Order: sequence, then structure tokens, then C-alpha cells
Amino acid sequence: MNYNTAELCKDCKMPVNKQMLGNNLVREVAHLTNINYHTEARLLIANAIGDRRLVNAYKKIQREHKRIGHLPRELGLERSLLDRQLERKLRQYDDGDKVLGAL
Repeated sequence: MNYNTAELCKDCKMPVNKQMLGNNLVREVAHLTNINYHTEARLLIANAIGDRRLVNAYKKIQREHKRIGHLPRELGLERSLLDRQLERKLRQYDDGDKVLGAL
């Protein structure tokens, strides 16, 4: 059986080829998280997957965080909602779980 990359395998119902984000991204996200740059790590991931809407939303949170000097509860809740969308997008990648684990 030959399948193109967009076609689903009829036997296993899984995509034949998924994209990989790479170990460099995992290392960078882990490093940013370790030094307490959580929003920047999420912004890096959103850039890597090419989701402009998430990039802009995380940039807005980052600007407010810097302006206020801390992450207020409301902004944290907004970031959590975005995180759910980011997680759904990451599930489309073979190594998405590794990236999520680095957060």
C-alpha cells in the first residue's frame, strides 16, 4: 500500500507521516522554563509551529507581564486558555509530547 503524507492509513487510522519539531526546540524550551521564562517558552513554540494567532496572543501577555512586573491572576488564566490551544496543536507532531514535557 502506498499512501501520501496527507492520507490516513486505512488499517491503523493514524497519519502516515507527522512532522517533527526537533530536539533543539525541546532543549530551548526546557532552558527557558528553567530560568523562569515561561511565556517566552510558549512564544518560542508558537513560532515553531507557525501559529500567528498564538504568537500574537503570547506577545500581548508578555508585554503586559513586563509592564506590570508580575503575572496577575487574570493574565495567568488567559495564558492557561492559550496553553490548551497550544497543546492541541502540539499533539499533531510526533515529538509534541517532548515539547510539552519541557514546559
